[in-house]
Amino acid sequence: MPSLSLRKPLRRDPNRPTLKQRAAALKATAARLIGNSKPLPAAGSPEAVKAFGAACRTVDAASRLSDADMEALRLAPDSIALWTTDKVAAALVGDFSQHLPREAAAMRATPRARLDDLQILTLRRELRIAEAVRASRLHELYALVYGAPDLAGISIVPEA
Repeated sequence: MPSLSLRKPLRRDPNRPTLKQRAAALKATAARLIGNSKPLPAAGSPEAVKAFGAACRTVDAASRLSDADMEALRLAPDSIALWTTDKVAAALVGDFSQHLPREAAAMRATPRARLDDLQILTLRRELRIAEAVRASRLHELYALVYGAPDLAGISIVPEA
C-alpha cells in the first residue's frame, strides 16, 4: 500500500502571492488610504510654523457653523456659552454639578426633544473638528513647532 503524503494537498499555488507579499500590499494600500503621504517639515523650521498655522486655520474653519446653527447651540439667548456633547449628556441625565448656576438653570429648562436635536448637532460639529485635526495633522505639527511637552517632573501621585 502506498504511503499517504500530506505535502501535496498543502502546497501553495505558485501563481498566487505569498502571505508576506499580500501583507506588504495590504500595508501599502492602508498607508496610502489612511496616512498623509506628504512628509512633515523639519522640527522648528519656518515651514513647520507655516504648516502649523495652516492646520490651525483648517480646524478653525471646520469649527464654524451657520448663524442659525450657532444660535441653536447657545445655552441661553444672552449667553456666549455653547452646548457641547458633554453638556447635552449631563442635561440628559440631570447632572448639573459641573456647570455654573446660570448654565445649569438653562440646561435644566431645556426640553428632552430639544436635547435630542442638540445631541446630533453637537456630535456633528465635534466630529467635523476631530476629522479636521486628524486630516491636518495638527498635533504632529504642534509637536514640531513647540516640541513635545516635558512631563518628566510631573507626577499624578501626591508626594508624601
